[in-house]
Amino acid sequence: MVDHLSPPRRRRGGFTLIELLVVIAIIAVLIGLLLPAIQKVREAANRASCANNLKQIGLGVHNYHNSFNALPPSKMDDSWGTWATLILPYLEGDNAFHLWQPQQRYYNQALEARMHQVKIYFCPSRRGVPSSFSVGDQRTGTNLPNFPDTPGGLSDYAACVGTHWDQRNGAITDGMQRMIINPATGASVSNVGASSPPNAILVSWKSRTSWPKITDGTHTTLLVGEKHIRLTTQTGRTEDRSVYNGDHETGPVGREAGRGLSSAGEFEDKPLVSDPRDSINFDKRFGGRHPGVCLFVFCDGSVRGIQVTVNLDTLTRLAARDDGLPVPGDF
Repeated sequence: MVDHLSPPRRRRGGFTLIELLVVIAIIAVLIGLLLPAIQKVREAANRASCANNLKQIGLGVHNYHNSFNALPPSKMDDSWGTWATLILPYLEGDNAFHLWQPQQRYYNQALEARMHQVKIYFCPSRRGVPSSFSVGDQRTGTNLPNFPDTPGGLSDYAACVGTHWDQRNGAITDGMQRMIINPATGASVSNVGASSPPNAILVSWKSRTSWPKITDGTHTTLLVGEKHIRLTTQTGRTEDRSVYNGDHETGPVGREAGRGLSSAGEFEDKPLVSDPRDSINFDKRFGGRHPGVCLFVFCDGSVRGIQVTVNLDTLTRLAARDDGLPVPGDF
């Protein structure tokens, strides 16, 4: 028997398929609007962290100068240590530096010394501290001691060696070795650094530069900056090999900027890199992963971003320490 007095059953509420699709579309639009903002915030944080890394490197160089009245050389000599090893005691890396034996070649260093990764040597916009090390750090030749592939620590930063490495017009350039000793005989083998015996000892070396030699002004002379590393070789190969190995005048250790004249009388242009895939003079140029700019620490310790589209003449004047030419204030 049907009870005509009982209320009719109400249908259960819910989303229709169309309503559900509308909600999903709205959420997708909101996410699309939020992602660029999140990415901008993340990049701003990474850029600030990269600038702080360069600031600490600049302070390390200044403290090195306070101790030795000279700037660290880009390399002590072929096969020996670099600026990146010499400033370790001033980067809270004193323990890592004590693992090094500065008088010994890079290839003769202890494993723990060579494969020490320094956190502030890496830009977070490019990568974190990698677990991989260099590949291809070796030396062979008819008149050279042979060394096997000897992995070492990496870096996203390089010293500015000027407009061309063999002009030696940058704030940091290669050192002058004073004396190399053959430990087997105790005899001096000066001026044959790369060709000296495998276990040769670099007794002393000297830098070519100091603050008084930055005659163009420390506030307009580049010191260290972000180096260009192609996307395809960011694994410790080619231009991303060890920053501790003095066999690399340019590439892993030092970079050039602007228009430079080589000792052979040839001009080369090295503008800042804007595309991380760029393969033109890839191991000589500066370029980071921050949109539109490349970060540098200048000789006065200030950190500034330079537009990757900066005029080549301006970049040339920034790279050279003593050309006597004024630098425009809008770089």
